[in-house]
Amino acid sequence: FPFIRLPQIHFDLLIGCIFDLEFRTRRDGKFIALGKPEGHPNSGRSVGQCGVTPCTLVTCRNGGTCVDSGSSVYCQCPFGWKGALCSETVSVCDAEHRPPPLCAHGSTCIPLPDGYTCLCPLGTGGLHCQQAMAISDPFFSGNQSSWMSFPPVSIRHRTDLRLQFQTLSPEGILFYTAQHLSARARDFFCVSLTSGFVQLRYNLGSGTNVLQSTNRVDTSGGTWHTVRAGRTGHQGYLVLDGLEVKQNDTEGGMSTLDVATDLFVGGVSDLSSISTFAVENEPVGFTGGVRELVLNGLDFDLTETGALGGANVGDWDGTACGYKVCQNGGRCSALSGVDSDTFTCTCSPPWTGPVCNQSVYCVNNLCQHESLCFSTLVTGSYDCFCPLGWEGRYCDKQVGLSMTALKFVGKSYLKYRDPKFNTRNLRYTQVSFNFTARGNEGLILWMGRAEHDDDDYLAVGLQAGHLNIAVNLGERLSLPLTFRNVTLCCDKWHYLSISLNSTLIQVFLGDERVLFEDVDPFERYVAMNYGGLLYFGGFELHRNISTVTSGLFTKGFAGDLKDVRLYQDPRQLQFLQNSEGFNVYKSNE
Repeated sequence: FPFIRLPQIHFDLLIGCIFDLEFRTRRDGKFIALGKPEGHPNSGRSVGQCGVTPCTLVTCRNGGTCVDSGSSVYCQCPFGWKGALCSETVSVCDAEHRPPPLCAHGSTCIPLPDGYTCLCPLGTGGLHCQQAMAISDPFFSGNQSSWMSFPPVSIRHRTDLRLQFQTLSPEGILFYTAQHLSARARDFFCVSLTSGFVQLRYNLGSGTNVLQSTNRVDTSGGTWHTVRAGRTGHQGYLVLDGLEVKQNDTEGGMSTLDVATDLFVGGVSDLSSISTFAVENEPVGFTGGVRELVLNGLDFDLTETGALGGANVGDWDGTACGYKVCQNGGRCSALSGVDSDTFTCTCSPPWTGPVCNQSVYCVNNLCQHESLCFSTLVTGSYDCFCPLGWEGRYCDKQVGLSMTALKFVGKSYLKYRDPKFNTRNLRYTQVSFNFTARGNEGLILWMGRAEHDDDDYLAVGLQAGHLNIAVNLGERLSLPLTFRNVTLCCDKWHYLSISLNSTLIQVFLGDERVLFEDVDPFERYVAMNYGGLLYFGGFELHRNISTVTSGLFTKGFAGDLKDVRLYQDPRQLQFLQNSEGFNVYKSNE
């Protein structure tokens, strides 16, 4: 057959009906219906029955009108109604409401009987959350679901909370964390106001402990109160304005606090998710200001940038002059006539800088090689804390290629990473060294990560001149071991060897075995997973030794250390390799 090109035909979309569509292509001249089998279409869209509108199958409620657009059917609802069938009432917070809600983007509209309110995310404020809000000392409004949250902190074995607040209400949650956000959560730790009293409630899984202050707080907003609340194991304490009001001596039961939620201040994102045992009455948010929150030695930044989340939080006085803005006793003054986040600090001698955090003696210091300048108020000068490998008045002299004998001056630390950690037998730990001390107190060795309460460790140091050793293989089951027969001070060399075979520890002082103990006769944990880290003399300079060691030691080591050997390694440690630290120098001994 010859090839014939048909003219191009453009079709508009048909709106109407088609009846009895047939095609004839065969030689016999017969017409056939389209589709396979005949008369059955393969596919289609938006095709209905001729003469019948889909609206006959739709019932719009509350005065709604059905509209057949050809491609779809919908109900056009009268004012005040919404939904597919106009069966839902339009809320004042719905976009369909006239006028629409004015809450800014990112905020949440909450319907009220007489209108609505806007739930402002942290860092915003105003009637409709349209204003940026800088926070230095947060102000919470208990009747507006006001709260801040912070990342969890390890408080399993020990919880020590310090908080400063002013209140305008006798009720409200100051601090809360729990196993999970649920009214049925078992483990929790909560500090709240109840009828004007400060109340601590905590549950470790075996019942709720309650401690309450004997005095009421000032609810006029004119007094800053300091509360310290916590527990070690199952024993709790509560201190209000320096007065220890009660000590809980409950014996037995659980001793660890297993919580996983964020740390909430001023309230909780959903008050119905608070454990029913965490407060005495119905849970309500706190109304007032908070200017300090310290948990297990960690000082939290109570600002819009320091918090993890929050809502409806303002600033206590509306200025940038927060409690900790000006440091070291400096006095903060908000500048009038300019932005509310502008301030100036008047520093007390001998401090200077925008927030009084620089010593005048360190302004033009000569410390080199990334050393740290520390002022000496007694002499009116400064000292340079040298990084490991440097020494001299200004840290300008480099130490040799190796260091096997170390000198610690008290504010010192050396962090060593064991390159052989992955090949060590963690069921058998051995460490030995020679040391001489220039004081009666100090942490000599911490073998472990020192990051969380549950981290395994072997700790060695001096308390009142006596040898003090502590071991944690898990759950902190063993008590510290102290050898009191000899005072190990001062300026005399001592050889110390420690071996830990599963749970059996032996300590030799010279050739004499001075300690022999099974730290866990039930052998619940038998390996000391130190993570390949060893600290000598202390920890990083910004870390508090008492906080990190849970009170086992309070000071850094001052003295000399040499001949350090791990396990059965034939060679002593070379400390310029795999090490970092400050204020540690080469010993001349």
